[in-house]
Amino acid sequence: MKTTVRAALLDDVEPVAVGMRARDVEEVRAAVGLDPRAALLHSLEGDGLFWTLSDEDGPYAIFGVSHVALDVGSPWFLATDRMYQHKKWFLRATPVFVRHMLDRYPILMNYVDARHADSIRWLRYGGFAFDKYISDFGFERRPFIRFTQVRPCVSP
Repeated sequence: MKTTVRAALLDDVEPVAVGMRARDVEEVRAAVGLDPRAALLHSLEGDGLFWTLSDEDGPYAIFGVSHVALDVGSPWFLATDRMYQHKKWFLRATPVFVRHMLDRYPILMNYVDARHADSIRWLRYGGFAFDKYISDFGFERRPFIRFTQVRPCVSP
């Protein structure tokens, strides 16, 4: 199956929300108390960079980086189980997307549900550092871990 990447559209929300991975549903509920559709709509609000991944069957993931402060963006990723059919493609593409995010926001920061080891592994693969464990984060007061990445400085 071939993956295509394009700017996210509101029409992409429904197919991804309906088939969202259980762990993503669990994480957005724990963090902000929203259902999949509301979480995606909320994530696409405001300024940032937002992409949709699609295959022959339509959108299977929406992700991006949302504006938090002047130089700070908050990366996020929500997908259906079809994501696993495209895992190798996404792993190869991860550094490219992270570079685009860092081009826009020199500081990237968000929180990941501590129960999701595969998300933590992917973030580590993408160059993110984990710098703070919070035992009672978000709507459900569950353990989350803050992850960050700072754009490297280049000396003249």
